[in-house]
Amino acid sequence: MYVYVKALSVEEFAVRLAKHFTSLYQQVQLVIQEDQMRAHGEQMRAQLKAQGEEMRTYAEMVRDLVQAIQMSGLQISLPAPHLVSPSTSEPPRPADTQ
Repeated sequence: MYVYVKALSVEEFAVRLAKHFTSLYQQVQLVIQEDQMRAHGEQMRAQLKAQGEEMRTYAEMVRDLVQAIQMSGLQISLPAPHLVSPSTSEPPRPADTQ
């Protein structure tokens, strides 16, 4: 491709060429950023899809475990919901430690 520029000197040609490329640079940067954002979006969608599949796998495993526990007749007692947690995070100690 050839470009014809009406320039009176090499310096003027260089200035016009520089102005041309700097005016395009912003547009080129925007196109590059759009492509990067699009690629990032595709990567995020793929990651979400993989995480969704992983969650479904875990849900199936939990369902299978619950069914196995129910079929075995094993009773699992869970903490009563009306009980309040201890007010301190320190473990209980015997009354006399000496």
